[in-house]
Amino acid sequence: MSGLRAARTYPKTRQVDAVAGVGDAIVDDPYQFLEEDTPQVLSWQAEQNRLARDYIRSWPHFEAVRQAVLQYAKEDWSGVEDEPPVLAGDRWFAKSVPVGQAHAVVRVASSPAEPGRLVVDPRVLTGDDTALITGFSPSPDGRFVVCWISSHGEERVSLHVVDVETGRALPMPSTPRFDSNTASAAWLPDGSGFYCNPLTEQAGRYGPQVVLQHLDGATQLEIGDLETIMILLAVSADGRHVLVIDPVARKPIYTKALSGGAWRPLLRSSAGTFTGTVVDNAFIAITTAGAPRGRLVRIPLVSADDETTWSELVPESTAVLTAVTYRAGVLVLHKLIDTYTRLQLVGLDGADLGEVALPEHGTAGPSTSLMFGDRRPGGSTYVFPFVTFTTARALHELDLETRQLRQLAAPRDRLAGMTTRIERCLAGDGTPLTYHLVHRKDLDLSRPHPVLAHAYGDSRAPWLPTFLGQYRFFLEAGGIYVHPNLRGGGEYGEEFFLAGTLAHKRNTFTDMHAIAEDMISKGITEARRIGVIGESSGGLLAAGAATQRPDLYGVCITRVPILDLLRVVIDPYGLTGVRLLFGDPTTDDGVRHLLTFSPYHLIRSGTSYPAVLLECGESDHRCPAWHSRKTAARLQNSTSSEAPVLLRVWSGTGHDSGIDLDTRYEQLAEWMSFAMMELGLAPTDVE
Repeated sequence: MSGLRAARTYPKTRQVDAVAGVGDAIVDDPYQFLEEDTPQVLSWQAEQNRLARDYIRSWPHFEAVRQAVLQYAKEDWSGVEDEPPVLAGDRWFAKSVPVGQAHAVVRVASSPAEPGRLVVDPRVLTGDDTALITGFSPSPDGRFVVCWISSHGEERVSLHVVDVETGRALPMPSTPRFDSNTASAAWLPDGSGFYCNPLTEQAGRYGPQVVLQHLDGATQLEIGDLETIMILLAVSADGRHVLVIDPVARKPIYTKALSGGAWRPLLRSSAGTFTGTVVDNAFIAITTAGAPRGRLVRIPLVSADDETTWSELVPESTAVLTAVTYRAGVLVLHKLIDTYTRLQLVGLDGADLGEVALPEHGTAGPSTSLMFGDRRPGGSTYVFPFVTFTTARALHELDLETRQLRQLAAPRDRLAGMTTRIERCLAGDGTPLTYHLVHRKDLDLSRPHPVLAHAYGDSRAPWLPTFLGQYRFFLEAGGIYVHPNLRGGGEYGEEFFLAGTLAHKRNTFTDMHAIAEDMISKGITEARRIGVIGESSGGLLAAGAATQRPDLYGVCITRVPILDLLRVVIDPYGLTGVRLLFGDPTTDDGVRHLLTFSPYHLIRSGTSYPAVLLECGESDHRCPAWHSRKTAARLQNSTSSEAPVLLRVWSGTGHDSGIDLDTRYEQLAEWMSFAMMELGLAPTDVE
């Protein structure tokens, strides 16, 4: 067994006689016992945790990085305030983090730029000092607000309804749990209740339901057997319909008139994705049907299954259409060109009303939530955040009547002295790829430098520019940040996504390798001076980088990942997600396919692996900690390198939303220190 630097040793890990797979596709699984949270396993995990924490924090520069995090990250933490204020009645609702606190609250104001007054503090409301708000939805008149609140880092959250005037919670019956990432409410027009999407309580099955929840406490099951891993609910732009959206398939699957009537299937048999909202009894949508980069169409609800009744408003072009929203008779169309956002105004008849001049190349959003439906349209203005790699979130308001764009809130931070550029290369099969580089303007580019790539490449999610405030100390120390665009993501349309999923999932990994090799060939960096970090599916990618091409990478940081793609069969959520995006671990052929990129199974004894940090949340039900436990054990007992393999399990945290800010700062300080330490960078002084 390899030792850590400074003569540290890993906790001893036994091996068992176990196998995984099905039929003739069977492989050894010597660390299968680490899947169980037994006292022995948890004791082993605690020992691993202490080793990882001590190793990272013993780096002489750790405290400098930590202080830099505390100084800069609090100024503009990505993900805390990434959604714009929401208009309901004559009130604007927003989530924000009060000064000196580590959790978000909901505030209400008379305009989108005002700080407003406190309405919901989750810890006061529940009496739980671990409570966090994961989402909220105000009633149409702004009298009530639904909040979803997590506890102890759990990703399954509870629902609370609060009176906006008094701040008091309405007495509600015991409610089921919701998925933190998809919990949503579609309010009835009179504000007497809302449709919501609690999780089914059936044993061994993971899935949502549609329930009508009245404010008097009465409930009614509307749709109970949905064959999908998750749904979102949205009220249409005309306020007359409710939509059930499948965010994985990227299409609405049911609709119902809010005035009454039955649920009707919508576009269930239509190929392609559909993103949009209902206006005047027609679904105005971006679709990839017959247009991989997207076209805007008008689909009458009464004849949605008859494509001959559709009318095209905006044809496919070289731009990738990602989202559309409706305000005051105008459609605001989000487009991507080389991952940068452009906004085009379109009439309901398809008339081109011109582009909106954005401040610079960047991301106008929140494009991800818009792709899942315009949940709360209203008024004659469109309020949206805008970020670049070097400029923090600024809030903008577009007046659809005057076509004037004004900045409501200036960015709270900028990265001075940095430059950004886009690079191009070819994948092994000739597919064009792009990646962005960010570094100091005065960096001497005549010699190679350490690079850190933050990547994803999955689920059609476009990997767009985001503010790099948390990388400030890495960049100032002379590192280069890399933002790769990998197949499996949505940056370049549906074909780009499909080429990195299921039978083609290996392309996501080989694209990362091609970009790494391109940077080496251009003299940007060198082998073993390349770091990769990713979360969730990006964590799978980072682990794949370490196990597929250990010769290329110097450090791989895999956060909240799924890493054993066979044993997800024991987890209903994991099994469903892997089947949808990667392959089927319940069939012989599916197992053989998954074994070509499942990181846990690619580990080979005697291989010199790079430095690896496996970070996960104790309460994460999406990507349970056992994935990281098993992979850490196998890597530690297989690597011939002295580079460390560390397991860091954070208590009281979940996948993403169930993490308070103080913990996020500590996580950032640790993984950034680990990356810089292993890549040979020391932080500059922090004033």
